Amino acid sequence: MQSGAFRSQQQEVCVKLQTTPVEKDLGVFVDDTLKFRDHVCYAVNKASRVPGLIRLTFSWIDEETLLRLFTTLVRPHLKYGNIIWDLDIGSISYKLRRYTNTLLS
Repeated sequence: MQSGAFRSQQQEVCVKLQTTPVEKDLGVFVDDTLKFRDHVCYAVNKASRVPGLIRLTFSWIDEETLLRLFTTLVRPHLKYGNIIWDLDIGSISYKLRRYTNTLLS
């Protein structure tokens, strides 16, 4: 057996890649201009469903339980990937205030 007997025969293969307007990677949506608006909308919409479920589930709830439910069920949806899209925090803070007012009423 000769050393260096391997010969690489490389063939050029052309594959045309498809372009997509939005891509999801590690649970974060990124559009073709590297903006995270779709991810923020997705996170806010997903988190906005939970307070309604809490209101339907409990006829009466004390503040401590409400706070625990909020931090357990709502906050993770809003916090995942927030390092990346932290510049768009204004829309989320408005939504959070609205949800907490809805839950407390």
